[in-house]
Amino acid sequence: MFVPKIYKAKSVDDIKVFVKKNSFASLVGQLDGRPIATHTPLFLTKIEGKDYLVGHIARANEQRKCFDGEQKLLAIFQNQHSYISSSWYKETSTVPTWNYIAVHITGAAVPMTDQETRTLMHDMVTSYEGGQQNPFKIDDLPEEQYKRLLRGIVAFKMEIDTIEAAYKLSQDKSSVDHKNIIAELRKIDDPLSHQIADEMDTTNE
Repeated sequence: MFVPKIYKAKSVDDIKVFVKKNSFASLVGQLDGRPIATHTPLFLTKIEGKDYLVGHIARANEQRKCFDGEQKLLAIFQNQHSYISSSWYKETSTVPTWNYIAVHITGAAVPMTDQETRTLMHDMVTSYEGGQQNPFKIDDLPEEQYKRLLRGIVAFKMEIDTIEAAYKLSQDKSSVDHKNIIAELRKIDDPLSHQIADEMDTTNE
């Protein structure tokens, strides 16, 4: 990913926080010379002291063939983004642009064992159900039903090779333009624009 120095993340810890908050990713690979992608939640975790992404896809999904421990996969994480109008700048000759945060993580993946898959399913469901009034517990499923569910998926773990992140938040603009962009973003009836405004506020700290 092309990331000008001015848009690089402050720290790897910031990137990891973003990935954990925005865990629904695009997982991209290659199969028979063509690109293939799956949209799926991925968890950032440590296994034996190393950073991994873990997740699962349907067994019927042919991208499972990419989990051979050799092919490099690309996981893309993104959420907040917003159009930035030229009319928000003091100098209107400046062209429009788009502010966003994106994280690219690469690595090779291998299938998980049955026990690892059960642990993954428990952890994922517990995490996502945490805010529910009556949280669903996957361990409460009848064993035969649970086994059928597990037969229908392939869980995998991807050891992380590289992490790249772009925090494009108008860092190249003057303080006057920066403040005005934030004010204009907050006027838009769009939560993603408001999130970008919040992130821009953070870049000033």
